[in-house]
Amino acid sequence: MSETTDLKTDVVIEHKCLLAEGSVWVAHWDGWQVTGWNPVSAKKLHSIKLPVTKITSCTFGGESFEDLYITSAKAVLTEDELEKQPLAGSLFVINNCGFNGVPAFEFGV
Repeated sequence: MSETTDLKTDVVIEHKCLLAEGSVWVAHWDGWQVTGWNPVSAKKLHSIKLPVTKITSCTFGGESFEDLYITSAKAVLTEDELEKQPLAGSLFVINNCGFNGVPAFEFGV
């Protein structure tokens, strides 16, 4: 999880979310992972591998925003890919993941 990679050349961003410390977390479509990045230096700080390729979104929740929720897709996969990725389309939750997200901004109505 300490590999450093340049954000400008290594990632196809599907969705992103923010952490309290200021890093940005990215869901990788066709990437089998979510990664944490320093938004100033554009360097990869963390990587969490998943058993599915089509990662669609990530967000933090829980009482202190310490749980990482990750969604995935299966609609675009072939039958062969689905056999190899039986958890495609699942919601993954990593409880007490070691990082803390921030609450979403609430718009006044």
